[in-house]
Amino acid sequence: FWKTTNGGLNWHSTTQDLPAIGVADIEVNPLHHNEVWILSRHGSGYNYGLLKSTDFGETWNTTALNYPQIQYYNGEFVMASPDTFFVSNSLGVQRSVDGGNSWTNCYNGNIIAMTGHPTNSQIVYAFANGSPSQIRRTSDGGQTWTNHSATGNTGYPFFATSPAQPNSVWIGSGSGIFKSTDTGLTWTFVAADPTNSGIMTLGVSGTNPNDVYAGSLSHYKGTNGGTSWSMFSDWINYFGINYMHADMRVFRTYGNRIYAGTDGFLNYSSDNGQTWSIINQGVGVKEFYRIGCSVMDAEDVVGGTQDNGTSIMQDGVWHEWIGADGMQAHFDYNNPETWFGTIQFGNLQRTTQAGQNSNDVSASTDGSWVTPSVIDPSNENTIFIAYDTIYKSNDNGNNWQMMAGFLSGNFDEMAIAPSDSNVLYISKGSSIRRSSNNGNNWTFITSGLPSQFVN
Repeated sequence: FWKTTNGGLNWHSTTQDLPAIGVADIEVNPLHHNEVWILSRHGSGYNYGLLKSTDFGETWNTTALNYPQIQYYNGEFVMASPDTFFVSNSLGVQRSVDGGNSWTNCYNGNIIAMTGHPTNSQIVYAFANGSPSQIRRTSDGGQTWTNHSATGNTGYPFFATSPAQPNSVWIGSGSGIFKSTDTGLTWTFVAADPTNSGIMTLGVSGTNPNDVYAGSLSHYKGTNGGTSWSMFSDWINYFGINYMHADMRVFRTYGNRIYAGTDGFLNYSSDNGQTWSIINQGVGVKEFYRIGCSVMDAEDVVGGTQDNGTSIMQDGVWHEWIGADGMQAHFDYNNPETWFGTIQFGNLQRTTQAGQNSNDVSASTDGSWVTPSVIDPSNENTIFIAYDTIYKSNDNGNNWQMMAGFLSGNFDEMAIAPSDSNVLYISKGSSIRRSSNNGNNWTFITSGLPSQFVN
């Protein structure tokens, strides 16, 4: 859990002393703003249930809703009113009518999406995964549930509502976008999936319900009630004014601001999505596979990260360079504007303009998820990379030669001796090979070591 009190200029976490559980959802009591609730859930499914803070999220306490030693998935928290709460997950739906002091189970089944009516605390919409998968609706605060289908809606769904049109509810998935104008009783088809890659979240303007937002790898805006669509952000060009990281997770609108959460950043727009600003700098949540440090400036670091591509830190600020999953990364020893980054499976990229350009200089693209590579410490133009065999380049990746024809599975790790660049090591599983002639010949040196994965 992270908190800002100045609009995103600075952030601090208040859950550092709690187990690494993750936060699946957040709600703030609309009458008592000091009361903040978080629904915990680690990616593995383990969790500590619902946690509550009474001091604006500074300290946390467990509540009556907890799941000790139980795994669940797809958690969502709906604060229908200051006293009426619903929590959904793969176990079902739990309800509290006394501000979270006690809970009862009001629905059994795997709920993978849920939202509430903006003004009527008795109406809740849920999507139950099963055979068949259907929309469940309650109009009596969870006491009874009825089935209502958006015809043809399959895949992972996302609900959206708007206080500007409270009796309407939208649902989107890879099957398209559907809308109900009678609180979920009946549904009509609005549009095919505008992302063409599976909707990952859906949002509706809080002031103009004709503006609908859908996100996936790219991000789209629908006008005229969602019947006309256009892409409104670019996930490829980091330096563009409408850049937004790929993989949209959530849309929220407050007044004239649109907030968008992605796999990489929290963004906002004040001009209806024309330009976007990143506001979560300083939130330390990236997961690095590998990093490379500059020998010319000790404060410059380039690193490959899970789902967040390859980024570089210069002057204390992180800048994105290439997308996908970032892996092994290096600096050129003598040119501060030349970096190397790797996408999964060994797709090697090079920039010669400090991230303003990118060239594919791969020798192959069939390596390990994290394909190992090294730069010769005595010659910055010489690079080695290990797929199922070893390749060497003497000209910064422009041309490659095969050094060894193992072809028996991809290698996991690679190192070069800083005192003698003729000496290299590679590993695969529990075996290690060594070369003393710059990669031309290799011998096993595993004898005497335990039969365990080498890292």
